[in-house]
Amino acid sequence: EDDFSLAITEYDVETTDEDLYGDWTRDFLTVSFASPAVDRFLMWGFDDGTHWKKSAPLFYKDWTPKPGLAHWRNLVLNEWWTRESSNSDAAGFASFRPFLGDHRVTVIDPRSGAITERNISVSRGGKSIEVLLD
Repeated sequence: EDDFSLAITEYDVETTDEDLYGDWTRDFLTVSFASPAVDRFLMWGFDDGTHWKKSAPLFYKDWTPKPGLAHWRNLVLNEWWTRESSNSDAAGFASFRPFLGDHRVTVIDPRSGAITERNISVSRGGKSIEVLLD
């Protein structure tokens, strides 16, 4: 089986129905995120004042948010954002399942309180990391 990826590029929705715009943005983001083949989602232009399709972006010309932005924020910054906290077991192991992408992992040594931080990148196929404490 060949590996391939899809990129959603230049996404925009042009409608004057603000509720439809929000619902469409939510649903399209959800379908895109659910597909293992989609690994990029790109939007061009953010406000009605600079976008070539005046009703398509996430902000009005005065930069007040449109309904679609609330859906985008909820999905991307809440539902699909990895925020985990866990304690290790007696053997010193802890685990969590992050979303694909780049992450900053912070480990606090329970004996000394020393903090160790690591940047990790999670890609398809899974990955384990090991952080050794002195």
